[in-house]
Amino acid sequence: MKCAIMQPTFLPWVGYFHLINEVEKFVFLDDVQFSKGSWHNRNKILLANKVSWLTLPIKKRSLLTLLNQIEVTDKDVLKNNINLKIKEAYKNHKNYSCIVEIIDFLENLETLSLTEINISIIKYISAKLGNNKVKFINSSDLKVKGKRTEKVINILDKISASKYISTPGAQEYLSEDNYSLKTKIPISFINYFTKEYSQKGITNFVSNLSIIDVIANIGWSKTSDYIKLKV
Repeated sequence: MKCAIMQPTFLPWVGYFHLINEVEKFVFLDDVQFSKGSWHNRNKILLANKVSWLTLPIKKRSLLTLLNQIEVTDKDVLKNNINLKIKEAYKNHKNYSCIVEIIDFLENLETLSLTEINISIIKYISAKLGNNKVKFINSSDLKVKGKRTEKVINILDKISASKYISTPGAQEYLSEDNYSLKTKIPISFINYFTKEYSQKGITNFVSNLSIIDVIANIGWSKTSDYIKLKV
């Protein structure tokens, strides 16, 4: 049983969904420290043919606050800020109807919890892309201890993983912590690169945007095929 472990981020890029597509169990690492200025509460889209940030404002907390304890400032921030910007950015795209579905979903979210918002969005988009085989798990529900690699291994043991699929960003600390000496669970790394797709109004392709940009340009069905492509 292949497993991936990732922190829940806001409207992730396509590589995030590619990783989900590669595993049977996907663990949201929600009980780790929140990182200011990270992808936890923001991502990028194209607005007026330029890169623009979608940012969820959050309530001020200490630097040691766990990710699953972070709250947005207002439960209507998705309606009054994020959704308006998404509408403006993609209202003239041929697959705008797909974006409207996402907007409607966002507007019906009532929670203030940042992780609940992020996880809900990721699950919704995954389902729309036809991925019904993956089982999503929150690490906070597993009640495992440890830091860095120790926590990863404890999670893998808890869910009876037979293989760990990770991203290159984790390779350095896993090596430093001697992952391969501490567990027999094999690991492989997926180095995903964004393939070019047609972006309305753009001559020079802009990579690594939120998956919203992909969906707006090529629709649900083609995005489902797109996330499965490997370089």
